[in-house]
Amino acid sequence: MIMVELFMLGSGSRGNSTLIRSHEAAILIDAGLSARQIALRMASGGHDPAALSAILVTHEHRDHIAGVGVFTRRYPTVVMGNDATLTAAAPCLDGVPHETFTTGEEITVGPFTIRTFAIPHDAAAPVGMTIAVDGHTIGYATDLGHVPVPVLRALEGAELVILESNHDRDLLRTGPYPRFVKDRIASESGHLENGIAAGVAVHLAGHGTRRFILAHLSETNNTPARARTAVVDALQEAGIEGVDVQIGRQNSPVPGIVL
Repeated sequence: MIMVELFMLGSGSRGNSTLIRSHEAAILIDAGLSARQIALRMASGGHDPAALSAILVTHEHRDHIAGVGVFTRRYPTVVMGNDATLTAAAPCLDGVPHETFTTGEEITVGPFTIRTFAIPHDAAAPVGMTIAVDGHTIGYATDLGHVPVPVLRALEGAELVILESNHDRDLLRTGPYPRFVKDRIASESGHLENGIAAGVAVHLAGHGTRRFILAHLSETNNTPARARTAVVDALQEAGIEGVDVQIGRQNSPVPGIVL
């Protein structure tokens, strides 16, 4: 199989963006960092910001689209999203070339085959996705309040899964956020807590996933150690070995992961 590289540029409430590159093309999932940071972080891993085939937008929240307008004006790149997301993101997309996809349909971008699926989050029409390229499959599911069976089914068999592990339930409960914010985060259209992410990881590891990147960690209501320990302990209790668990970072890229 041909080498595929995943380079998580940043993950968290202050900006999300992930690069996936094959030997012949590259795509970006979300552009929630500033255009300058996206370009700098891509360059730090040896990736050319002007060589993207597309930017895929999962939903319109600012931490996923903040840099898309400036970036695509500097480095012309088509932006792809479903109709509801592109409509909701219109203020950031003024004059930006974009293409609409239908959630659930297969999308082809160069060598990439992308299948999107609906996720439960408080946005217009948010999606997760699987990306297949050169014999490898990557799953992406962040910004979801719970994990319905269709989402689990869509992710089964992915070699690597980027999975939200946003908060620790106790840290959220005792933390400084106002009650209405806590309720929103903990709701079924909010964000995943560590225990649920751990259960999802066990399920997917049972269907062949051997690498996880835990993403969108709260800087207030979680820690990398708590998120990773929850998943690693659950895998061990299930008797599953040989699974790599990494943490997505907000302020610096995760070094390139080669599949």
